[in-house]
Amino acid sequence: ALLFPHRASPTAPRWTLEILRWQVGLVYLFGGVAKLNPDWLQAQPMLDWLDDYCLREWPGELIAQQESAWVISYGGLFLDLAAFPLLMWRRSRVPMAIFLVGFHLSNDWLFQIGIFPWLMMGALLLYMDPDWFTRLRRWSLSRLGRSASPAHPQVGPAARRFGGPSAAFFGIWIFVQVATPLRHFLYPGNPSWTEEGHWFAWHMKLRSKQGDTVFFIEDLDTGEVWPAQLSRYFDSRQRRKLQGHPEWIRQTAGHLARFAAEEGHPNVAVTADAWASLNGRPFQRIIDPNVDLSRVSYTWSPADWIIPLDPELALDPEPRRGAPCP
Repeated sequence: ALLFPHRASPTAPRWTLEILRWQVGLVYLFGGVAKLNPDWLQAQPMLDWLDDYCLREWPGELIAQQESAWVISYGGLFLDLAAFPLLMWRRSRVPMAIFLVGFHLSNDWLFQIGIFPWLMMGALLLYMDPDWFTRLRRWSLSRLGRSASPAHPQVGPAARRFGGPSAAFFGIWIFVQVATPLRHFLYPGNPSWTEEGHWFAWHMKLRSKQGDTVFFIEDLDTGEVWPAQLSRYFDSRQRRKLQGHPEWIRQTAGHLARFAAEEGHPNVAVTADAWASLNGRPFQRIIDPNVDLSRVSYTWSPADWIIPLDPELALDPEPRRGAPCP
């Protein structure tokens, strides 16, 4: 409308709003589907996070109980699965939006996951009727004893029938949004362990994962081997984030090879002795320690240098009863 004022219109096709509603709704839907896994249904990730909340003010001690972990786990599961259909139904739209605002505020308080809760709360406005702001302004002014200027209905030209390029674009867009989160089924193994197909799949705050990684650099010309000092090249957040994440470990190895070349070692191999624990399981190797990761390129194919999760490493058979709050 700014670039072509002569094409500006007071109305817009309804599908342009619906496609955004679907986009946001699928985030909730796939967030719930991702929780339908054995670890989450046993509340294991939440049980593994309990200790953090005893150090907080009330209601930290309440949250740090085993019962709270089960309530939060299943409450989040059901809310995610119910959000999309109840937001699309006009009668339940406002109550569900209120529940979701509380859900996102609690997530921000519990997990400090950045901008995501605030982005999703802002996106809930997409589900309100298009004239919600006008009606809110009129109601607010009436409460203040002021009258709003009468609204003059704007009548635009009749919208063309939905079809052709618009329908094709809508269909392709929704297909991409549905297919992308499901692509992890094309990879073997647990996506929370391998991370393959994990990105753009809305697997948000789904698992507890710890790791410990040591990189080794070998000068192939001299045979000298030394452990990499990550603190020389990466900050504490970067070093923490790469732990247990195969793709970031691979990328880190590539950077280490580049740094070594800048320091006079142009022909090196970079390997990683990387261990990880998923949802409280015992630690196991996650990366093949014999693979030169600096020469591994990212591909869409399953990575053969990732060691699969050992099915014998079961969850703790005696779940915690809650953190020992003083």
